[in-house]
Amino acid sequence: MSRPLVIMVDDEAALRAVYQKFLSKRCDVEAFADGNAFLAALSGLFPSVFVLDWMLPDIDGIELCKRIRQDRRFDNVPIAFLTAMRPSLDNMQQVFDAGGQLFIEKTGAPASIISQIQTLVDAHERWRRTARLDATVMSFLRHDLMGYLTGAITGAEVMGLHAAFEDPDLNAQLNQVLSSGEAIRELVDDMRFVLRPGQLPPDSLGEQVTLAEMRTFVLRRLDVKTVAPDFSCPASAAMVPLLAGRLLYYLVLLLRY
Repeated sequence: MSRPLVIMVDDEAALRAVYQKFLSKRCDVEAFADGNAFLAALSGLFPSVFVLDWMLPDIDGIELCKRIRQDRRFDNVPIAFLTAMRPSLDNMQQVFDAGGQLFIEKTGAPASIISQIQTLVDAHERWRRTARLDATVMSFLRHDLMGYLTGAITGAEVMGLHAAFEDPDLNAQLNQVLSSGEAIRELVDDMRFVLRPGQLPPDSLGEQVTLAEMRTFVLRRLDVKTVAPDFSCPASAAMVPLLAGRLLYYLVLLLRY
């Protein structure tokens, strides 16, 4: 298993060397002397924490922090400022407004600074393990739902061959069930992208979403009407509401997840 990666951006070579030495006991460390070099490499980085200096020779740390936060891949990656700037209320507010989580003075004890950075690394690694577990659970859920939905939809299509479904009203209601089932199946297929930002399919949800936002998407995407039980064919009258109920049951399970 790969070790966590700490990214440092600081123009002081001696400081970079010191913190690389101590942090490398538990993490991989990649350091940059200026903002431009860092931004040029950013697309290929997958860190557990960013450690930024505020005062840099080209782009200051506040601007770098804002650039990082524009990339959805780093939404859950903490950003610490290790700086000589005073921890005034205004300075700290600028850091937090830009998307930083921690303000550390360079004049602090090295052991304390290392401990604070390592705490952010550990927190991110816990989140990463949880995200992997969520993705695994989502994969199993998607697989099970796809199996059940495919069976239910196929059964409905076969049931539609029954002579009773030549009735226009009954046929329309069955088509509504099939349409709703297909919409749910497409939705479940989209679920594999929910926890994988930056890899959404064209014309899909458009951006990384949370499960709460997914619920809203479900309700907006589906339009399931009530299936009336008063059909002329007794066998079909029992099967269609059952099928509709089955599809809606799995939709409820999805919404409760």
